[in-house]
Amino acid sequence: MSEQLIEYSPLPSSVAIHESTAFVKAICGALGSGKSSTALWDFLLLCTESDVPVRGMVVRETYPQLRDSVVPLWNRWFEKISRFMKQEAKLVSGMVRNGIPER
Repeated sequence: MSEQLIEYSPLPSSVAIHESTAFVKAICGALGSGKSSTALWDFLLLCTESDVPVRGMVVRETYPQLRDSVVPLWNRWFEKISRFMKQEAKLVSGMVRNGIPER
C-alpha cells in the first residue's frame, strides 16, 4: 500500500487530549464541537505511535447513534488507510477485574 497523506488540523481544545498520556480519556462538549473527530484521531495517533498492538472502544448511547455518526466520520477521515468492518451489535455487560471477566 502506498503512503497516504491525510490532513488534520486539531482544534485548540483537541491538542490537550492528544498530548495527554492518561490511560483513560473522556471528552465532553456541545453538538458539533469536534468530540468525535478528536477521539478518532487520538485513537489513530495512539496506534501509529505505539510499539505494541492497541485496542480501543467507541461508545455511544445507542447502536444507531454509533452507526449514523461515528462510522461515517471514521470513513470520511480514514477510508484511504483503513477499512471499517461491520460486526453485529451484541449487548455485553459485566465486571472485569484484573483483565478477567466475572460472572
